[in-house]
Amino acid sequence: MKRLIGLLLLGLPLQAQTPPQGVVTLAEDATRTFFFLVGSGTITAATVHGKPFPIPRFDVALATNMVSFRSVNPADPARELKGFLVVPYIQGEFGVFDGFSLVPGVLSGLGAVDVLVRYLPSTKLSALGSSLTTPQGFGFGVKVGILKDRLIPPVPGVSVTVFHTTWGDLEADYQEGGNYVGVRMKARVLRMSLDVSKNFLLFTPYAGVGYERGSLTVDWRTTQGGSYSSLNEDFLNQGYVRAYAGLLLSPFPLVKVVGEVSFLKSRTGFSLGLKAGL
Repeated sequence: MKRLIGLLLLGLPLQAQTPPQGVVTLAEDATRTFFFLVGSGTITAATVHGKPFPIPRFDVALATNMVSFRSVNPADPARELKGFLVVPYIQGEFGVFDGFSLVPGVLSGLGAVDVLVRYLPSTKLSALGSSLTTPQGFGFGVKVGILKDRLIPPVPGVSVTVFHTTWGDLEADYQEGGNYVGVRMKARVLRMSLDVSKNFLLFTPYAGVGYERGSLTVDWRTTQGGSYSSLNEDFLNQGYVRAYAGLLLSPFPLVKVVGEVSFLKSRTGFSLGLKAGL
């Protein structure tokens, strides 16, 4: 009889834990914000460096992405979390191939290739509450030229970029009125964009539009030090369109200041940076 009861119990499906509503709300708000933070910051003109020889072409930027954030405390949804999130990063762009000329001396840059790399150092995000660990991230991609920016004839730079970034893990503890909720999150964003720019000696305006695919992994627990459970919601994986525009200023030789504004799902964010290179 005991063996029969044991077999019956093993055959019963385990009841999945139901996440607190505050965790679901926080995760839904975090998707929009984190995808914005991780995917923002093109901070470069459309023209591809190319020309790896005889003098390598490259630039390195120190920049930051900024966006406002508002959600609920998952341990007490009546309490609000809000603030401005700032994520700094270092980005490098290196020319590896100069491409081909459609019309020699007139239309060039087709197929030119730059490699892009990005590092997002550990960052304290106080607007999210009590962080146990601070997230960091890495990104890599390629920029492929279609047209090279030229003065005569007045041709703009046009390129296509594919870029992937991973950012996490962020772990945060929330305690309110005897309730405890722990949350762990990690974001991934794949960006595919079309960029256009035109150089005017001391400044270069640029703009672009792209399709992005973002995914957010969210784990939660209600016992401090306990094991995590995974949140499964459709909104954690999204495809969306981002539009952006920026301006590169060249106050000194080999140095550029860049500002950029991005628009995503009725959200607006900003990027600022300082670049140096050849």
